[in-house]
Amino acid sequence: MAGNFVNTTLETPTYSVVINSYNKLAGTTNNNAQFQINWDDFLPRNFQKYKVAFNFQTTGGKYTDGNYTVNGNLTACVFSSATVKVNFGGRSYSFDTNSLGPSITLGVIQRDIQTTTTSSNTLGCYYLYNPPRTISRPNTNIITVQVLNQALTTATTTVYLTDTGTAPALAADMTNWTAFLEFIPIHDDVVKTQNVG
Repeated sequence: MAGNFVNTTLETPTYSVVINSYNKLAGTTNNNAQFQINWDDFLPRNFQKYKVAFNFQTTGGKYTDGNYTVNGNLTACVFSSATVKVNFGGRSYSFDTNSLGPSITLGVIQRDIQTTTTSSNTLGCYYLYNPPRTISRPNTNIITVQVLNQALTTATTTVYLTDTGTAPALAADMTNWTAFLEFIPIHDDVVKTQNVG
């Protein structure tokens, strides 16, 4: 009797970590948070490169566009998107035209379509909303996750994402968030040396 079945013998397992801003190291903020992760607990050493895919979701906040005080100046602020950067401590196989070097940008998150003045706006991205980033296996157990206001950050000025308080004051930090990171092993079959005869 014939039947359909799924052949899983060719699949390689992926490895995941859930990061929650509630679990950040003491003394750090939600928008510039540090976490202690023991990679040896779940990430095999026999793979040296991984693709990293993620999703990200904030809890509700105002995140309302308007005029707010930024670095002492009243500035028109937009909160429709933010950039998520993660420093894994290893090599990144992405390039950043802003820093003219390897990129630690994981991707961007977008504000949901609500624009009310209540605390119901969130920012997030679903799985594979951003293309996966290729990195070397992380080599430090302390990582930093930064969430930057995409509209206000420039090549010379870093502005972290904050919730909007009562105009013109911004809140001191962003709302709490959760991120799910998936590490997809890359089988490195590229010839690294060649004997020239």
